[in-house]
Amino acid sequence: NRWASEAGLQFRDLTGLHFNPLNNSFSLIDNVDVNYMMHFTAPA
Repeated sequence: NRWASEAGLQFRDLTGLHFNPLNNSFSLIDNVDVNYMMHFTAPA
């Protein structure tokens, strides 16, 4: 992501997120087509 690198952030991980409305729970998955989270770190 250009905005992240311009801010000096370093990409660490990308993972998908799945919500199950039947039991009101979330789980992490490999598919990042719709819902996902990105992890960045800033230099110390």
